[in-house]
Amino acid sequence: MKHLQVFHRTFFIQAIWTYEKMLSIGFAYCLAPLAEKLFPEPEQWKKFLRKNLDFFNTHPYMAGWIIGSICKIEQDATISGDAVQPDRLKKRMSEILGGIGDNLFWNSLKPATAFLGVITALSFEFWGVVAFLTTFNIPHFYHRFAGISKGYRLGFEITKILSPKRFDTIIKRISIASSVLFGGACAILLQNNMMDNLQSKLIFFIGLMAGYIALAKHISMQRLITVALSALLLYGLLLV
Repeated sequence: MKHLQVFHRTFFIQAIWTYEKMLSIGFAYCLAPLAEKLFPEPEQWKKFLRKNLDFFNTHPYMAGWIIGSICKIEQDATISGDAVQPDRLKKRMSEILGGIGDNLFWNSLKPATAFLGVITALSFEFWGVVAFLTTFNIPHFYHRFAGISKGYRLGFEITKILSPKRFDTIIKRISIASSVLFGGACAILLQNNMMDNLQSKLIFFIGLMAGYIALAKHISMQRLITVALSALLLYGLLLV
């Protein structure tokens, strides 16, 4: 299987959603190169794709792990002639990877890289966009491609290496980095609005503590950002 053919298709896995089956059409679209390789007759690979149109929903960046493993399982079954039912693997891993992806990308990495982009933009303008897109998309692209590659190599064995506990440490570290960057962004932003160094350090400390409290109380960084932006808006209105 040519991994690059599948890799570029994963970017379109969310192109079509249905309430009944969620990402199933995008999932089948990603499997199309394998179907064309395994089955010489169009009717055969159409039947194969229809079989994979069952309900599928997971984090789009982590879907490659499941796609790669299903490709491996289906390919081995076709070659050996054995009957396999990968539906249980697909359902179980889609739930696990959905939770991991949400915590890793939406709740941790996106706020951290956004704060880094803000800090960079305040000092280097356009380079803030570059900083955000680069730091966010390196792990994003890694999981898209490595998921396909490793999933294809491991097949059913991906269940042994993918679990929420495996990602707990890195998610916690990224969340701590978010707190530090949040405090730094607040301090730099307010310092640019004529605050002296002492006040900026105080704002940094307050932002840092707010981030740690949010982590301890399991408050999402999105809520913290909303509160911070509201406070900054109020502060700006008081200056007018």
